[in-house]
Amino acid sequence: MNSYANFLHMSNKDYEYLLQKVEPLIRKQDTHLRLAISPSERLMLTLRFLATGDSYHSLEYLFRIPVTTVSRIIPEICEAIFTVLKTDYLS
Repeated sequence: MNSYANFLHMSNKDYEYLLQKVEPLIRKQDTHLRLAISPSERLMLTLRFLATGDSYHSLEYLFRIPVTTVSRIIPEICEAIFTVLKTDYLS
């Protein structure tokens, strides 16, 4: 089993497809104070949560992202996933 399948419970191909679909909606701008968390990392964090049910605190340590940021990212990315896939998978 490849690392994507182990970590996210989906194939690399499916992950790349989903990232390509949601990236325009989830990309954040860097500022002079901080670098934005990449779309790939934001999606990976959310998919890990959805695949495993890991707690926000567990994800905080796994991804080295503060729990307050984790709690904002997950609903935002779920909304983006729903937005880009709803016409393809919901009738």
